[in-house]
Amino acid sequence: MMIMDYMQGMHDLLSRISSTDIIVIGGSYAGLMAMYEATKRGFKTILIEEEPCISPYIYYGGILGYVIISKNLHDLLIKDLGIRMIKKVDEVYLVDSNEFYTKILSRIYDLGGYVLTGFSIEPFPAYGLFRSP
Repeated sequence: MMIMDYMQGMHDLLSRISSTDIIVIGGSYAGLMAMYEATKRGFKTILIEEEPCISPYIYYGGILGYVIISKNLHDLLIKDLGIRMIKKVDEVYLVDSNEFYTKILSRIYDLGGYVLTGFSIEPFPAYGLFRSP
């Protein structure tokens, strides 16, 4: 039974990947924003993360516990996700990384995005005009 479950799971995963418009690699702040924007625009998306979970404790915006975002992006995120500003410093804002990750992942799921954790993508050598085997 375990082999059948595995085979069914692989079939489901390959079916999902084959019907995907955009695959985002990495669940960092930038990867989540790319995934959110693509999913919001109606693309079928999958985010692939190497770590076993997506967590602000794995990726953060340079200051542990906070994500640093621009004023324009903050205004958009307040409107779309209801994220609160913690502190304004010049033209950037600090927002709580737990709140950011929780709300953006929730919205990605609501929009039909799919997140796959615990998988890594191996480099693929690109051979072309300037590179050969």
